[in-house]
Amino acid sequence: MIRLSTTVMTHPRRAEPARRLAEATGADLVVDPDPHGPPSALRTAAVAWSRCPEGTTHHLVLQDDVWPSAHLRPAVERALQRDPEQILALYQNLASWNGARARVAFLAGYSWLVPTLQDYFPTLAVVMPCAAAHLFAKHTEAFDPVRERDDDQVLARFLAQGGYRTAMSIPALVEHQELPSLSGYDHVGIRRSVCFQGDVPLAGERVLDGVPAWPMFVARQSMLKAPSRLGRERWQVMTRSAHLRLVGLKWSQVRDAAGDAMSTVDLVERRSKSRRFLNETWFAGHTLGWTLAQVGTASVTRDPLRDHAVRTYLEAGLCYQGPVDLWQPNFPALLDFTWQAIEHGLRAG
Repeated sequence: MIRLSTTVMTHPRRAEPARRLAEATGADLVVDPDPHGPPSALRTAAVAWSRCPEGTTHHLVLQDDVWPSAHLRPAVERALQRDPEQILALYQNLASWNGARARVAFLAGYSWLVPTLQDYFPTLAVVMPCAAAHLFAKHTEAFDPVRERDDDQVLARFLAQGGYRTAMSIPALVEHQELPSLSGYDHVGIRRSVCFQGDVPLAGERVLDGVPAWPMFVARQSMLKAPSRLGRERWQVMTRSAHLRLVGLKWSQVRDAAGDAMSTVDLVERRSKSRRFLNETWFAGHTLGWTLAQVGTASVTRDPLRDHAVRTYLEAGLCYQGPVDLWQPNFPALLDFTWQAIEHGLRAG
């Protein structure tokens, strides 16, 4: 039987949102043991992961700047019943490589994905068997929590070294709230999920093991990461020319599609900058569609949640909230434009 305990890790500066989250989830609170020292998620995580109450089998640790889906606990319990030894990540950032993979998985009809440990392991909401939780808490003692402040990279290395099985929920079962970062990450851009489940129940529990290529749209640039051709066990971002060849696209097609879109959107930035953004949006949408075809997807039915996953693709492409707000009036047209590109890529794949 699965018996799940929950802890919210927090800092005194986040006392109020942490209290609300703890009340909503029935969690205990763990406060940074050195609140006057330099902020360190790792220092607090070490305490949080050691707090499995007696009689529990699994432990969920939430950071204090998330909000849960109404379906978090039943979704987690179903996943653990399938495989009680796996480590679960319940969130992925819209502009991360795991987020890029998760978007493909969700649009292809999957609800769980095996994450790549070549990216950081998102620690906003993680579930571990209690034995693994205690091992990780012990593992963190080897690190200086001031020099190694972030727990996500430390956890990724711990999971890789231990050969743990992992899974990531998509849609996300928690959403990142827009609170000031305690670790100085406000400059990195939007930190929301690819798609948040919220109150919408989902049918099915399909798990995708891997994605053959990872389509990323970030900072107004379409990118594709694929396995290295040099025989090494690593993935690399493709050059623009190789990317175009692989997805069966010519740059003239990109320019023509963007040119058509120029007449349907308000150019909220100067013409050349707007054109570059639309070029990259079409390229990114086509690449996403091509990748879906490689996964075995023949078509994707639009619905509000899938529209949301495509919208966050656009938000990642703009990267920061200011440009997102600027382009906001155009988002209905941009969504249609991106879906057309996705369908174009599906046919090419």
